[in-house]
Amino acid sequence: MMHVNQMRNAECGMRNIAPEGLCALRLVHEPGCTAIRLYRIPHSAFRIPAASPGVTLIELLIVVFILSLLMAAAIPVVRPAMETSTLREATRSVATMLGTAKARAQETGRPHGVLFEPMANRPAGCYTLFYAYQPPPYAGDSINSRIVIAEGGGANERTISFPSGDAWNVIVRPGDELKLNFRGHRWRLTNINGNTVTFASDTTSAPPPITPAGGVPFQFYRRPVKASGSPVQLPGVMVVDLSYSGLGDGRFPLGTGNTQPITLMFGPNGLPSRVYHEGALTGQSVTQNVYFLIGTPDKLGDDNLASLENMWVGVVGQTGLIVTAENAAGADLAERRQYVSSGQSMVGG
Repeated sequence: MMHVNQMRNAECGMRNIAPEGLCALRLVHEPGCTAIRLYRIPHSAFRIPAASPGVTLIELLIVVFILSLLMAAAIPVVRPAMETSTLREATRSVATMLGTAKARAQETGRPHGVLFEPMANRPAGCYTLFYAYQPPPYAGDSINSRIVIAEGGGANERTISFPSGDAWNVIVRPGDELKLNFRGHRWRLTNINGNTVTFASDTTSAPPPITPAGGVPFQFYRRPVKASGSPVQLPGVMVVDLSYSGLGDGRFPLGTGNTQPITLMFGPNGLPSRVYHEGALTGQSVTQNVYFLIGTPDKLGDDNLASLENMWVGVVGQTGLIVTAENAAGADLAERRQYVSSGQSMVGG
């Protein structure tokens, strides 16, 4: 075994070499003896690598500037493709809604359609669409309901009352039509002021006749109303340009300010039946094709019609087929629309 003096000498040796590097003692067992060996560990083994140099602020600003130049150069190239994609998506949305309304009318056996809500500040444009349906005729709150019609204060005015206390004024609104005894003429309600109603008719110039004191059976044919559920908004900044949408070769009449919505209804046979608009509050029969121009709000009117990038959605009046087509050059509106009927069907007929 190693003597104490030998261990002290070895320890002194470690002190002597400490300035040159770190040492390690290792106890080695060999046959017949035990020895201590010294190992020198150089200082370089314990050095911490120097940190790599960072990016300076100037270098970072140069990179940002180069990326900005590349983005500025790419935007004019990418934007037309993005706008075209958004335009086609908006066109598909309108065509799909019309197709869904048509299918609902066929399934339920009652008129269903799509309501185009004009923009509040720009009634020639529409980017919010609702599904619509026509409620069943209102004949009172009971099977014995009757209406009593008396003289009114002015021309085409009548005072109406309901002996059974029907809540007609909660349901009936201007634009609805009245039929008496389930037959004969229909009279349109153009104004309601309490129990005094102003009437008009497309088939007679006379107001509804005075009824007996006990009243007569009645039916109110109601205008389409919005269906429950969330509206559909067109993607991006796309709109339906109502100023150049319309029937056949014509255009829908638009009011100023808060104009009436445009509502296209489909009958149970899957054909477009009636369209409601500012000039036809009780609906206009559809015998021609119906056209909707899809464009942008900044080009409402002539600019949207002139832009060949825009698209049309059409409903063929004789078949109910829903088609789409690109806006084509033409001398007038009729010539542009004639290409729509031969367009691509997006929703089956």
